[in-house]
Amino acid sequence: MRHLTSVFASGAVGRGREIGQFLGSFDVEGRRGLRYATILPAGRFERIRVRLYEVEDLVSATVPFDEFPGFYPADDFEFTASGLPLPLDPGSRDEFGGRTVAETDSAEDALEVAERLLGARHDRWVNQGVLLDEYQDYVRQERPLGAWPEYPND
Repeated sequence: MRHLTSVFASGAVGRGREIGQFLGSFDVEGRRGLRYATILPAGRFERIRVRLYEVEDLVSATVPFDEFPGFYPADDFEFTASGLPLPLDPGSRDEFGGRTVAETDSAEDALEVAERLLGARHDRWVNQGVLLDEYQDYVRQERPLGAWPEYPND
């Protein structure tokens, strides 16, 4: 099974593992973008970080989608297409379209924050290396616009 239960997702972060979730696609003036979230363990930072990535949807890309360029310029964002929260540090957007939207003291809190702020689903978290499989499912379903749909086998 690809998706982690809430207990396994929390446990993975607690053991120092990054988890992620593909959130879907969006369109701004004819330009397609992708949105995904990650939860980074506290081992690399003082606290657990919840990050949102908004990247260009490169149809003919030869690199993994987590290396796609950021959708918005690094120094020019007031809000996102979805109206999602601003980052904790406005200068925190990286070249790959990621920014920290929250820091928490527990994995459980990070999961709750990601659900509340980013629209993540409690049953769709995957280990870091599996995020590409989620994107490939999206491509196989002909890149539907909007929040990531239910899987056919649900």
